[in-house]
Amino acid sequence: MSVLTDSGSNHEIQAQSYVGFDTITKQIEHKLLKRGFRFNVMVVGQTGLGKSTMVNTLFASHLIDSKGRLDVDGPIPQTTAIEETQHSKPQWPPKRLELDSGLIIAFRVAIVENAVKLKLNIIDTPGYGDLLNNDGCWEPITRYIKDQYSGYLRKELTAQRDRHIADTRVHCCLFFINPTGHGLKPLDITVLRKLSEVVNVVPVIAKADSLTLEERELFKERIRAELQQHAIKLYPFDTEELDEEEVRLNERLRTMIPFAVVGSEKTVVIDGKAVRGRKTRWATINVEDERHCEFVYLRNFLTSCRPTRSVASIAVRSLHASRLVRDEQTSATEQPLSPKLATIVDSISGLTLLEVSELVSALKTRLNITEVAMPAASAGPAAGAAPAAEAPAEEKPKEKTIFTVKLEKFDAAAKAKIIREVKAIMPNMNLVEAKKFVESVPQTLKENLPKEEAEKLKKTLEALGATVALE
Repeated sequence: MSVLTDSGSNHEIQAQSYVGFDTITKQIEHKLLKRGFRFNVMVVGQTGLGKSTMVNTLFASHLIDSKGRLDVDGPIPQTTAIEETQHSKPQWPPKRLELDSGLIIAFRVAIVENAVKLKLNIIDTPGYGDLLNNDGCWEPITRYIKDQYSGYLRKELTAQRDRHIADTRVHCCLFFINPTGHGLKPLDITVLRKLSEVVNVVPVIAKADSLTLEERELFKERIRAELQQHAIKLYPFDTEELDEEEVRLNERLRTMIPFAVVGSEKTVVIDGKAVRGRKTRWATINVEDERHCEFVYLRNFLTSCRPTRSVASIAVRSLHASRLVRDEQTSATEQPLSPKLATIVDSISGLTLLEVSELVSALKTRLNITEVAMPAASAGPAAGAAPAAEAPAEEKPKEKTIFTVKLEKFDAAAKAKIIREVKAIMPNMNLVEAKKFVESVPQTLKENLPKEEAEKLKKTLEALGATVALE
């Protein structure tokens, strides 16, 4: 029996009687409402920028307390690892894991709004960026994010996996920027680079009420220029799956990033109406008023454009899939040696080169093996064929994978830009040390870098007007 299909036509046919598939959307909606939605958000920023208050303001609930240091003699928390506590049923107040060493705290709570249940997972990073030496302070954060992607993929690839896999991947990272009005700090640039490679990063200007409207716009323009200069790609991303309307929406959102926000859990009265806001000596700030701050834009962005997928999840999925294929091919081609051959291989491995040469000659004599000369590539005297056959095969040089990035020289006009870039690359340097470093070229910038990172660093510096060598 043959089946004919017409791929060129795509006509819609109206059903002549009731079938019942119009209820599919209601069935899906019922299952989703019963199961609930999950949103995992991470907050990163220095102490005192209002991260806890902003999370509580976003979800209109008191979820977390401030992790700031209230006592002068209290220990300074340090982000060294991430611990997590889970519970299946909504509990209030939500369970938290208090750690003496100031570890990152992750906890879950379910929020219900009009019969819609949101399983919220908040990952806080107390103590981030508060120490004198903040070198590597981002490593526990990026490691936690990668572990969540790897763990989720591992569960998906399991043959007997759970019916509903708990999604612990970090969907969004709110990065809080200090409202200095001057620009991003070198530590901010370094951490944004690292985070943008593994998670959807949404930068926000904390406590934006400390800036005037003119200062706020100039600050946002300066931050966008720095993000573009350092090639930091932030959410939302344009993909082939998006239509023209979604692409235009993403372009509009990029013009608003970073969001200048103000958080408050207190209720104030404005024109006889109770709203959430902050009351000062000069005015009352309504956090939900678009003229005062961009909190509403941020909330709508997180709820309507919920970033549940990122470039990192796709990259991690591809990486693990390629590793699985490679492992399967390796296990299929490799055959276990017999104990007798394994003993011989171990014995030969312990011989010197001279002993191996004598062993080969002895085997040729014992087994009566004669050498066969390979024909020459082109016509020539027969005498030249024997040396060509006896010449050892030239070994292919091993490709270099680790490089040292060296700053050779730079254009005088680009000196200031290169100093700022060097300061961003080496967070332990201050501006004076970075200036001396650049003026005393040639200097080694980074050592033991993978090829991809070294080439990326070289490309960035050369775009600024520097001459860089990879060794």
